[in-house]
Amino acid sequence: MRRLLAAGLFVLVSIAPLSARGRWGDQYSDFHYARDRVFDLIHVKLEISFNETERSLSGRVTHTFTPLIPEQRYLFLDAVGLEIKKVTDPTGNLLVFEQLEEELKIDLRLPFRPFADTFAITIEYGGRPKAGLYFVQPDAKYLRKRRQIWTQGETENTRYWIPIYDYPNDRVTSEMIVTLPERYLAVSNGELVSDTRAGGKRIFHWRENVPHVSYLISLVAGEYEMHAETTTVYAGGETKVVPVLFYYPPGEKEKAIRSFGKTGKMMRFFSEKIGVPYPYEKYSQATVDEFMWGGMENISATTQTERTLHDRLAHQDFKSEGLVAHELAHQWWGDLLTCRDWSHIWLNEGFATYFDALFQEHDLGPDCMPVEMRDTRDDYFREDGQYRRPIVTQYYTDPLDVFDSHAYPKGGWVLHMLRNYLGEELWWKGINHYCKKHYAGSVVTADFEKAMEEASGKNLDWFFQQWVYKGGYPELKIRSRWDDSAKATKITIQQTQTTDSLTPLFRVKLPVVVTTAKETVFDALWIDQKEEVFYIPASERPKMVEIDPRLTVLKKVDFERTEGALRYQLANSPVAESRREGAEALGKFVSDETVEALAKTLKSDQFFDVRREAALSLGKIRSEKAKKALFAGLSDADSRVRRNCVKALGNFPEDGEVVGRLKQVFATDTSYAVAAQVMTTIAELQPKEAFEFLQRGLNRPSHNEVIAATTLKGLVELKDSKMADILFANTAYGRPFPIRSAAIEALGKLGYYIGRDEGLAASRLKEKIKKTLVGFLNDPKYSARLSAIEALGTLGDPESIEELKKAEAREAHYQLVKAARHSIEEIRTGRRDFSDLDELRARLEGLEDENKGLRQRIETLERKR
Repeated sequence: MRRLLAAGLFVLVSIAPLSARGRWGDQYSDFHYARDRVFDLIHVKLEISFNETERSLSGRVTHTFTPLIPEQRYLFLDAVGLEIKKVTDPTGNLLVFEQLEEELKIDLRLPFRPFADTFAITIEYGGRPKAGLYFVQPDAKYLRKRRQIWTQGETENTRYWIPIYDYPNDRVTSEMIVTLPERYLAVSNGELVSDTRAGGKRIFHWRENVPHVSYLISLVAGEYEMHAETTTVYAGGETKVVPVLFYYPPGEKEKAIRSFGKTGKMMRFFSEKIGVPYPYEKYSQATVDEFMWGGMENISATTQTERTLHDRLAHQDFKSEGLVAHELAHQWWGDLLTCRDWSHIWLNEGFATYFDALFQEHDLGPDCMPVEMRDTRDDYFREDGQYRRPIVTQYYTDPLDVFDSHAYPKGGWVLHMLRNYLGEELWWKGINHYCKKHYAGSVVTADFEKAMEEASGKNLDWFFQQWVYKGGYPELKIRSRWDDSAKATKITIQQTQTTDSLTPLFRVKLPVVVTTAKETVFDALWIDQKEEVFYIPASERPKMVEIDPRLTVLKKVDFERTEGALRYQLANSPVAESRREGAEALGKFVSDETVEALAKTLKSDQFFDVRREAALSLGKIRSEKAKKALFAGLSDADSRVRRNCVKALGNFPEDGEVVGRLKQVFATDTSYAVAAQVMTTIAELQPKEAFEFLQRGLNRPSHNEVIAATTLKGLVELKDSKMADILFANTAYGRPFPIRSAAIEALGKLGYYIGRDEGLAASRLKEKIKKTLVGFLNDPKYSARLSAIEALGTLGDPESIEELKKAEAREAHYQLVKAARHSIEEIRTGRRDFSDLDELRARLEGLEDENKGLRQRIETLERKR
C-alpha cells in the first residue's frame, strides 16, 4: 500500500507527538500477536449486488474450510455492521448463528476431524458498510463525477462488506460473481471466468487460483474504459505471457498509458531479478476517485488513485512510476508472500519500497539509486525525530500505526544495506531462495533472515538484531588528516548517538575513497566501537576523501572538510551523489571561488540532482553573484532544477529584481510545480503586492490543483484576516478536493494567527472559523473531515474538544480516529508559537552565515597583508 497523496505528490504521513521525540505508542496501545487459527479457510465464493441509491449491498458468501484442531463445533468469522439473514449448510439446512459486536458465531452442530473433514457454509447478508466498500456518485455539486464502487480491505476492513476471517495468517482461493448495471465494467482478482448480460444487468465472474489473504480480495466497478496489452516474462527457465489491463475514466486513455506505460517493463525486471515469474493470471490497475491512499496491491488487481493520472505538462514534475513499481512489487512481497501478523509489515512495505528503488536504478541508471535512498532516508529521519521504535514491534494501538516510515523507508534501507553487505550475487540468490521457499505462504522476519543465511552461508544475527529488532542508526563524527610520516590518511570515527536499550552501538561497513593527484584508493572500514582510528595508505596528500559516496549505510555524518577540498569534490568526483553532497556542504561558505564553482555546477553538471542542490546552496550564500547564477538557472531544461532555483530565491528579501523575475517565471514556465513554488516563495518574501499577486494562482489550472492549493497555503502565511473570505469560499462543498483540503487547513492556521490579536473583530472571525471547521467534521468526504480535524488542532480552541471527541467516537476509519486524538492532545497541551520560532530560527541561521562570511573575508584580508 502506497500512502497518502498531498498536492499531487506522494508523502508518507505520520502524526507527530508534541515533544521533540515522543514515546512510541499511546494510552490505547497494547501488545498484539498473531491470532490463533482453529479452522483453515480454503475457498471463498462471493455473489454480490448493490443498491447505489441506498449505498447498500446484498451478498451471498460460501466458505469452504477444514478444522485445524479437534472438537471444533463453532466457527467465528469477522463481521462488522452487516445484517446476517441466514446461514445454511451444503444441503440447505439452516444453521444457528449469533451476531456479536464484531463477530459472527455459527453453530456447526457437530465437531469435525482436523485436517480430514472439509465443510462449507453459505451466509446470506446485506448492509450499508461504514468502511471497506465505497460508492462514488455525482450529486448537485459534483455533477461530473463518474459512478464507481470500490473496496479497500487492508488492514482489517474486509469484514465490513464480507463476513470472513479477516487476518493475514490465513490464505484462501477466491471467486467473485458481481451483478451490476449493464453499462458498468468490473475488475476483481484473478482470471475473468465469464462476462454475461441478462435483464439489463451485467454479471462478471472473476476467480483467483493462487491462495491469498482476505484483505487482498477486491472489486472496482463503474463507468470505465479499459486498455489491454500483454507482456512476456522470463524467469527460472519459464516463459509466461501476462495480460496487463488498465481501467480508467472514459476519455482518459492517454493519461492512463502515460501513467502505467512502464508496467510491462517493471514486470519483466522483477520476474527476472527475483527469479520467480509474475505468479497470477493477469495484472490490472484500476483508478478510483476519492481514494484515501496512493495505491493498494490487491492480488492481481491493484487499485490506484485517480490522482496519479496526469497530463503531458505534469509529467515534467510528476511521475507515476514510483507508485506503479511499488504496487507491482507487492504482487511478490505482500501478496505471494504475506506477513503473518502486522508487526512484520516491513516484509511487505519495506520490500515494495526498495524494489521500487531497484527499478528506478535499472530504468534510469545507477546515479538515481542514491536519490531514491536519500529521499527515503530523510523521510525516516523526520519520523525518528518524532518517535523511535524497532522495525518489528508487537506494541501498537491499531495495525495502521506500524505502516510508518520505520516500516517503509527504514525497511527499504535494511534491504539496501543487506544487498551491499552480501554483494549482488548472494543478495539475489537469497531473494530467490526466500521467495521460492515461502511461495504463497505467510512469513515473519525470522523466515527472511534464515533464507538469506541459507543462501549466503553467512550468520546475519548481528545484522538483524541491530537494524530490525533495535532502533535508530549510527551518528558518526569523522575527522581525517594526512599523516606524512606514515604516508597515510588518518581517519578517526566516533559513534556519537546516545546508546540505551533501544539504540545500540552499530556494526557497519563504511566505504571510503581517498583520491590523490596520482591515484584513487578504495577501502571499507568496519566500525563497531565508540571510537576508532584507521589509516589508509596513499602515495601523497589526498585531494579528496569521500565517505560512503554512493549511500550504502543508513547514518548521519559530521565530517568537516576544507572549502578547497569540497570544491575539488564538487568538480571531480565521478559519483553524482558525492558531487551533490559537496554542493550541499559548500552552502556554508561564501567566497567568490565557491560561488563560481556552484554557478558552474548549476550550469553544466550532467545530473539534475547535483544542479538542484547547487541552486539551494547558492540561495544560502545570498550574494549578488549567487543571485545572478540562480537567475540563469531559471532556464534549466529540468523543471526540478528550475523549481529549486525559485525556492533558493526566497532567501533574497526586499529585492525587487527577484520579485520581478519570479513573476516572469509564473507567467512563462510550463511546469505546474515551478509555478506552485513561485507562490510559496512570494509568500515567504511578502513583497507589498503579495496578496494581489498570489490570487492569480487560485484560478490557474494544474495537475491535482497543486498551484491553487499551494497558493492558499501561501496566502495564510501573510497572516492577514482579509484573506478569510477567500478561504471560506474555497472550503465550499463542490470545490475540487485538493483545494477544499488546503483551504480548510489554511483556515485553522489563520484562526491560530489572529487568535493572538485582541479585539472584537478578531474574536468574531476566530469563532466563525471554529464553527465552520466543526461543521466539516460531518462532511460526506473523507478528505474534508481529515483536514477539519487537523485544522481544529492547529486552531487550538478548547471549545472544540467535545466535537473532536464525537468525531473520534463515530469514525470507522482509524486514520481519522487517530487524527482526532492527536488534535485533542494538541489543544490540551498547547503548542509552541511556531511562526515566531521559525522566524527566529531563520534569523539565527542568517546571522551564523553572515558571521562565517565575515570570518572568511577577514582571513582573506589577513593573508593579503
